[in-house]
Formats: sequence, structure tokens, C-alpha cells
Amino acid sequence: MVTRRIGFALLSALPWSQLLFMFVLPAQLGQMARAAVPSLLPDMPCLRSRRQTCEIGPSQADVEAFAAQLTSQRSAWSGPWRFHGDIEDLLPLSTSNWSGTVEGLEVSHTTRLVSLHGLEGIKSLGNGSSDGTSIWVEDNDALKSLVGLIGVQAASGSLYLKSNNKLSSLRDLQGIKSLGRDSDGT
Repeated sequence: MVTRRIGFALLSALPWSQLLFMFVLPAQLGQMARAAVPSLLPDMPCLRSRRQTCEIGPSQADVEAFAAQLTSQRSAWSGPWRFHGDIEDLLPLSTSNWSGTVEGLEVSHTTRLVSLHGLEGIKSLGNGSSDGTSIWVEDNDALKSLVGLIGVQAASGSLYLKSNNKLSSLRDLQGIKSLGRDSDGT
């Protein structure tokens, strides 16, 4: 009984925003709770500008924060996305219900990422990098599958894959109907 009173007294002394994150977000009311307190989410200007790159990494928490921002995104386009570091998975992005065009996609130097599942909302890619590359996937130690890119239908720039030693198939790229060229014309 005493424990409950102390717990209640401590909880009642916390600001409402901390209570919201302690009780509402873990209760899977994510989108409603995020809409109620948008100022508590990290700012990602890349979701408002095609010229700014979304740097997502080096931790799984960065993927989750990005997913929270993506959930509140109203536009169907975004600046380039760059995933790197000790990311485990991209699944939090699949719950954002976001769908549209990303200016470019880079997945590089990850140590634990096994697949790109979670990126299914990307329908087309621009040539977001300075050299005109739409999809850049390089040096990912554990990457076995590009499954999250199965929904991509067009890419304005080129495709660059290098040093993904566990990647055994490109079948998840079969939905791409048109692929552009990089700045060298290849």
C-alpha cells in the first residue's frame, strides 16, 4: 500500500509529457501520442527539403526516431536517406504508413542489418547523390536481402552495389521498370 502511494506521489510530480511517454507510447498509441506532442520529436529537415540528406544511424534508436517523424510526414517526397552504423532492422519504418518518392537511398557500413524490410513505402527514387546514384548499397556485413526495395518502380539515377558479401540475389529489384544513369553516363 505504501509503495503505491509513493509511486503515485512520484508520478503526480512528473510533467504531463513524461507521463505521456511512460504510459501512452508503450501502449502502442504511437501515432496519436506523437501528434499530441510533436515538439518532443527530433527535427528532420530532410523530410521537408529534397536537398537535405536524412542521416539515420548509427543506432537502432535513430531508426525509431526517424520512423516517428515519418509517421507525421504529410508530403509524398523526401530528401535522400542514408542508413549507416549498428542498425539492426528497418522494420519501424513499415509502421509509418508513408509512401512516396525519396530523392536517393544509401545503405552503407552497417554491421547487423540483415534486410531492407521496412522500406516498402518507397515507390520511386530520384538521383539524390552528387554523382547521380539513386541506390547505393555498400559494405554491409550482414545484409542478405534487398526485400524492402520490392516496391520501387523507378529510379532516376544508377544503382551501385559493392562489398555486400552475404547478399545472394537481386530479385527484390525486379520491380524497377526504369533505371537512369549516373553523372558518368553509366
